[in-house]
Amino acid sequence: MAELFQDIIQELDDVEAVYFPVFIDARALVSPLEIPPSFTIWSGWPSETQCTLIIGISDRHGSTLTFEFRGNRWVSTGSGWQTFLREHEVSIGKLCVLEYVDDRCLYVKTYPRGNTRSFTKTMRISHVRPFKSTRMDIPVKFWREVGEEKFDGYFYGLQGPLTKTVVKSTLSHLPAQTVCHFTTGWSNFCKENEVKVGETLVFTHVDPFIFQVTKST
Repeated sequence: MAELFQDIIQELDDVEAVYFPVFIDARALVSPLEIPPSFTIWSGWPSETQCTLIIGISDRHGSTLTFEFRGNRWVSTGSGWQTFLREHEVSIGKLCVLEYVDDRCLYVKTYPRGNTRSFTKTMRISHVRPFKSTRMDIPVKFWREVGEEKFDGYFYGLQGPLTKTVVKSTLSHLPAQTVCHFTTGWSNFCKENEVKVGETLVFTHVDPFIFQVTKST
């Protein structure tokens, strides 16, 4: 997904920054932080097994991560990386750039994806019934902007507040109009993420076939 942040990457290269990017997708949220071998060869990082991530010059304490060498690279252990992402509200669709400060410290800057589309839906009783046939309608304006062919039987990952669920999209051509729904898997998403009547969900299209779903407050 680096192509989505081409200008950022180009700017870092122009100033000869010593860095590596991490695109945050569903896998990155639950996986350890892996240090690219090329970054280690270039910078010698990390020099010790316990290192620090900071988010600014004033961040004197930072977040401590423990690393171990696996195969051909350094990899974080424990839940330090996931804790860092959670505490700093780094979500799917963003880019983390980790830049060399010294041999035990990296500066982390997070960039939002600027061209994401999103839509909101307030849950009605018909949306959250505990039946496999339960479905949710997708706003016409949204699926037309993305392209109706993208919702004709394709499967999407919905990364919810609690867990990720795969759902199927269905396009139906009715005499008066064309409608689009999330169908198979939608009822599981509601159950697993404790979706209730009256809640407003925000669906952010962060990847061709992934939505980040949050509850609006």
